[in-house]
Amino acid sequence: GGHKVSTYIDASGMASVIEASMEILAQHGEVILLGSPREPHETNLTRFLQYYHNYPWYHTLKGALEFSYPTHQDEFSKHSIERNSKIIITLILEKKLLIKPIYSHKIKPSGIQAAYDGLREQPDEFVGVIIDWD
Repeated sequence: GGHKVSTYIDASGMASVIEASMEILAQHGEVILLGSPREPHETNLTRFLQYYHNYPWYHTLKGALEFSYPTHQDEFSKHSIERNSKIIITLILEKKLLIKPIYSHKIKPSGIQAAYDGLREQPDEFVGVIIDWD
């Protein structure tokens, strides 16, 4: 019972978790993969695909790997790493994308190792890290 989600974003990279997400998705729900599974996982592929092709589900599965886009903006592609970066910077400058709530530490480049260690070993204290290159 209960409400189901319209979008499930997976950052675990675990195929078993991605498969289990089918049970919590609403009709026409979507699964967005931030990474890709690396470990083997045995399952009934037919059952898994039924969630995407059969009534009543009609789910969609999307990959969100940034580097599937071209690096530089050109006339042939709407999306690129360069264009996306410009949009994000503009949103931050216009205060439409607030970044303060999503980071916990601002460091100089010399503190990168400590930040990496903190993110890995103290995830409750290190939510996000911004590197100040000035």
